[in-house]
Amino acid sequence: MPGAAAFPGLGLLLLAGLLGLVACQTPSPTASGGLTTEERFHSCLLCHSTREMQRGPILNGMDRWYAETQMNKFRLGIRGGKPENPGEHLMGTTGLQHLTHEREVKDMARVIGKLRPVAHRKTVRGDRENGKRIYQRCIACHGNEAEGKRLLKSPQLAYLEDWYLLDQMRKFVRGQRGYHAKDSSGLLMAKSSEALSDQDLKDVTVYIVDAFGL
Repeated sequence: MPGAAAFPGLGLLLLAGLLGLVACQTPSPTASGGLTTEERFHSCLLCHSTREMQRGPILNGMDRWYAETQMNKFRLGIRGGKPENPGEHLMGTTGLQHLTHEREVKDMARVIGKLRPVAHRKTVRGDRENGKRIYQRCIACHGNEAEGKRLLKSPQLAYLEDWYLLDQMRKFVRGQRGYHAKDSSGLLMAKSSEALSDQDLKDVTVYIVDAFGL
C-alpha cells in the first residue's frame, strides 16, 4: 500500500485534521475558564452570603451601577489598599482575581443587580429618634428614603445589613475607606462622617434599617 510520501498533500491534510481534533477537545483559553458569569458568582458567596465563612456583606438589593463602580475601585487599587481593613484588603488583593477585564466586571454587576433584597437579622442597637435627626444631613446624597442617587455616586442604603452599614461608616471615620485621591465619592463620605461619634453612627444605622429596610 502506498505511504503518505506517495501523496505529497496527504501529510499536510492529516496534520491539519489532527490539529483540528485537538482544538475541538481542548477548552478555549477564555478568561472565564469556560464558566458562565452566574456560575462564577457562586465563588463570591463564600464571603458574600450568610454562610459560615462570611467576611463581606450580602449583595442582594445592590444596584448594578454601584456594584460595577465598587468592583472597579477594587480592581484598580482605589479600594482595598489598607491592610488594617482586612475585609477590603482581601477583596482588593484576591477577591477579584477572576475578573480581569472591564467586560467581566460589567457581567458580574449585571448578575448582582438582579438579586432581590432579603430581610436580615438586626443586631445594632441605638436611639432611632437621634438617628432620624442625624439622617437629615444624609438626605442630599442618599435620598429621602435611602434610595441613593446615581448622579452623585451615592448608593442606596435601605437594604444593607445593619452591621455592615455601621462597619463601613466607622471605616470612613477612621480613614480606612475614602482615602484614595481618585475616590471622590468616598472622600466626600469620609469628610461628611468625621464629626460623628460612634453612638451617632449606631443611631443613624438603626434609623435607616428600621425606616427603610425590610
